[in-house]
Amino acid sequence: MRLIDDFFFIEAEQSAGEEHICRIRLNPAHTIYAVHFPCNPITPGVCIVQMATEIIERKTGGRLILSAANNIKFVKPITPEDKPVFVFSKLSCDGRQLRVMVKVTDGSEDIFAKLSLRYDKQ
Repeated sequence: MRLIDDFFFIEAEQSAGEEHICRIRLNPAHTIYAVHFPCNPITPGVCIVQMATEIIERKTGGRLILSAANNIKFVKPITPEDKPVFVFSKLSCDGRQLRVMVKVTDGSEDIFAKLSLRYDKQ
């Protein structure tokens, strides 16, 4: 299930050196928030990982398969009203594998999540 342009929308993107920064807007009317959790919606962790994957695919121009999640830390819940900023760094490609560090922030110092992911290229 693709989440881009339904569950979330990209508002701005920029690349600076080895970093790729992507500001997104969440869709508070999406069905996922009706069930996770009613009256207190938060973004499921699996959706955060999927959003990161779809943004990386957009950046690299190809389909990716998540092969390892070496370290994932959810520090603070993301609500539909938040405008998370995904900061990708240390994108390194070793043949058919792509390694990436992802930090999800509120645009300042507050961190929602940190992810260390490895993908296989299709």
